[in-house]
Amino acid sequence: MTPRSTGAAASLLCLGVAAALALPGCAADDGFGATPPRFDQGEPPRPDQGPGCPADQVALSEGVCVPTPAPTREAVCPFVREWFSACEDADGDCFVAPDCPMPAALVGVITDCDDSRPRVHPDAPELCNAIDDNCDGQADEAFPDIGRSCEACGVTGKLECAAGGGEPALACSSAPGQSGADTAPVAPEVCNGLDDDCDGQIDEACALGAAEPEISRHTPAVCSADRVLLVEAGAVVAWRRDGDAWTAQPLAAPEGAGPAHHLRCRGEVATWLAGGDCSTPPDGPLRCTGASVLMAVGDAPAVDLTGATSPGPPAIGPDGRVWWHVVLDGSPRLTRTAAEGPGLERPAPDSPLSDPTPGEGDTLFAREWTEGVPDVVWLEGGFAQFLGGRPGRPEAPAADGAWLVWPFDGGASLWAVSLNAQPIGLQITTGPGPHAHPQVQDERVLWVDGDTLRALDLRTGVDRAVATGLARPTDFSVGAAGALAWIETDADGAAQLRLATP
Repeated sequence: MTPRSTGAAASLLCLGVAAALALPGCAADDGFGATPPRFDQGEPPRPDQGPGCPADQVALSEGVCVPTPAPTREAVCPFVREWFSACEDADGDCFVAPDCPMPAALVGVITDCDDSRPRVHPDAPELCNAIDDNCDGQADEAFPDIGRSCEACGVTGKLECAAGGGEPALACSSAPGQSGADTAPVAPEVCNGLDDDCDGQIDEACALGAAEPEISRHTPAVCSADRVLLVEAGAVVAWRRDGDAWTAQPLAAPEGAGPAHHLRCRGEVATWLAGGDCSTPPDGPLRCTGASVLMAVGDAPAVDLTGATSPGPPAIGPDGRVWWHVVLDGSPRLTRTAAEGPGLERPAPDSPLSDPTPGEGDTLFAREWTEGVPDVVWLEGGFAQFLGGRPGRPEAPAADGAWLVWPFDGGASLWAVSLNAQPIGLQITTGPGPHAHPQVQDERVLWVDGDTLRALDLRTGVDRAVATGLARPTDFSVGAAGALAWIETDADGAAQLRLATP
């Protein structure tokens, strides 16, 4: 490979240099034009300056000095075309392959560290792409925040170079390669309440049918990963999954039963309130005057357990028995279905208890009222332990697995008790809230904050948004085996049920 030089160019160069510096060997008739400098004979790189060359010039041969080009593409292109056009430039970016013989002063100025990429050369901008774009021996040095912790898709992630390039160069990703919308993400979207593919949507593949705008869907209840109930236009509808297909079947209610609300489900047992006028007095729990507690097993017609009374929201224990409180003479009392056969029973102790959350065996969590002020209590084996109350007036507790959770101070914060440790109430959230309708699912607690469904991991303390667009606090439900259902309502009022399963 021979750098090109014409006799005319060499003579002009020598004339210019001689006139300025009177260098030896430069003369109009020295014959240099007939013998151009050559760097293709395997000689080692020459010194940065030849004898008598100024600091800003480089010697192409003894006595031949040329200005060293700036390491920019605009300066290198004409320099290479004039003196090194025979050198290989496979990618056409003007910077030549590093095996081209040249003075040491030109190494790194006109040489290319990767002659197969036209966007990689000494004058290239450094991009966030794990490549040494500007040939300085480093990759992504302009982005020192790579690898730092961040919030990605509602969970803790790390900053990485955005897949597909573009601006901003850095993006937050919960797994390598998830950060770009221009490329296929590494992680597929699965039904788990997370934005796995980082496209801004959660469980978008898990829609359980679309609803027309005129149909109101509310109060979902998760019975299992394959059975979900919800209220449509006041009636309870059971959705069952068979493989990938879902079918809907309304549950028949007694004639004259009012609209369904406060729906609960566990396995094949479902219960809800029908009709009534619900209110929450300042000195007592929620009561629905004139409402009935209904219960259905499987797809059989529902039966009326109470007739028109003043019950509170029902709950289902692990044994399938239905519990609720009823207000008698201004005081709440617990009632439940009998252990065997039809009928009801009033469990002991006969205390002013409301909002039952039955646990395993004879364990029960509830609110106990004293002079119109509630406390959260844990009852087991005939003994009661107070967990938290005045002056914060705790709301109805929720329990699952190893945790009991309840709202405090009108929903300003959530408190929790570990059921596997000493039962002392701990504040697990801080304002501003609200923290409405909390439910516990294994090691996390979910609640509604405005129009956002949030989840807190009780092991790690990580708080994240699960979904937005909830119509009201009761429009989500947790169930067995980690299943989660919620209602999304769009700007046009169309409601859609979504189900997430592990």
